Amino acid sequence: MNKTVDTKLLTSMYYAYSHSHLSYMCSIWGSANQLLLNKIRVLQNGTIKNIYNLRRRFPTKDLYALAKIMPLDALIQSSQALIISRHRFFNRSINTDLITGSSVHSYHTRQADKFRIPHINSTAYGQKSLQVMAIHNFNSLPASISSSSLLSNKKSIKQFFLDRNLQ
Repeated sequence: MNKTVDTKLLTSMYYAYSHSHLSYMCSIWGSANQLLLNKIRVLQNGTIKNIYNLRRRFPTKDLYALAKIMPLDALIQSSQALIISRHRFFNRSINTDLITGSSVHSYHTRQADKFRIPHINSTAYGQKSLQVMAIHNFNSLPASISSSSLLSNKKSIKQFFLDRNLQ
């Protein structure tokens, strides 16, 4: 099919059929088992390689740079960071109190504007929880992105995680 149909149309079909399923609730998928996520990664890689008519062994990093499509890991990280960003700008409740370093003490530190990760009782499950991963991913953003307005923030967050996953 990819030899008779234009790549632009196939990319649109990818966004309609595959990407829409990948991006739906992907912030929660961050806590899934890596073996399960790897199966999804393999399917995404194969789909994009078929669209661009590339051989099976084509390097994955080059694949996403060529296609300008976000890999699954970048989708997960950006959606988690966007949860905290929306909470910060719209004060939406996410069933947790987001505390910055400056609200804990009055000392000016490098972490004053970063959100504090709450205490976790179980490292087996707590480290991969949505709350912890969302705060961690938001805190990994440069200050220029995390402090910008939400409209420019969404695009900047996605670009940041895309670039970081392609390195």
